[in-house]
Amino acid sequence: MKATIKGRIYDTNKATLIAKDNNGFCPMDERYMEERLYQKADGEYFVYGHGGSMSPYGEREGTKMVGTVGMSPAPLEEAKWWARHHMSMDAYIKHFGALT
Repeated sequence: MKATIKGRIYDTNKATLIAKDNNGFCPMDERYMEERLYQKADGEYFVYGHGGSMSPYGEREGTKMVGTVGMSPAPLEEAKWWARHHMSMDAYIKHFGALT
């Protein structure tokens, strides 16, 4: 997926996938959600996510809720926060170094 946010281009096909995580629901469940942390070649991070109609990615479309996708820039501290909550400690340390 490719998006332009505040004049910056974010492209999941060109960035490096650092980690992904989901909330444990079956992908067919309306509550299912998956997020992925990416790093661009210039070092910038962003989070891509998608989910069902009852997930944080759910949006109203007319009179019903539907699942959608989203992408947002993640400054370094936000990327580290996401990683601490969604990656194993070993994977976190391998990518970001020791916790500070």
